Amino acid sequence: MDKLIFYKMLLGNVVSFILSTAVLVFVALLHPMLAGMLLPPVVLGRLWGWLCVPFGKRHFLPEAVKTVVWTALAGGIFFLYQQEFTKMRQAADKVVVQVRAYHAAHGNYPPREAFAPSPDTPLKGRIRYIPQENGQPPILYYKDPVMVFDNHIYDFQKGVWEYRPD
Repeated sequence: MDKLIFYKMLLGNVVSFILSTAVLVFVALLHPMLAGMLLPPVVLGRLWGWLCVPFGKRHFLPEAVKTVVWTALAGGIFFLYQQEFTKMRQAADKVVVQVRAYHAAHGNYPPREAFAPSPDTPLKGRIRYIPQENGQPPILYYKDPVMVFDNHIYDFQKGVWEYRPD
């Protein structure tokens, strides 16, 4: 195999590896579970690319194009997830403010009917409110927009949202 072709293929894989790693690190910093879902296909794709270099099956341009397409796809999915997550969190924060205002005005937490979701709200976008007995803080949570079994639960005693993976 011509050395120039070999080095072009190697360069394509190095550039591809750097871009893929940068996207995974960025996603991992913001949402580790989503990065975990993206990791296997990226690693398998990169291993395949590295294994094909000695056999001359890959060239720089196709590898670079594939890397850009996959990076854009992963970035687009992550962007859509962040938009959905932000919308859900803002709606849930409004409910938290209402519950705290009711508690401050009446000394107890509101009944379940006060925050029952409307029937036209899709299941995916529902914020669930469950009052507790004996003056205990209620349970307020919503499902994660991407991770099917994960929840975001508000802790009224600490005043923070907690991420609870399955």
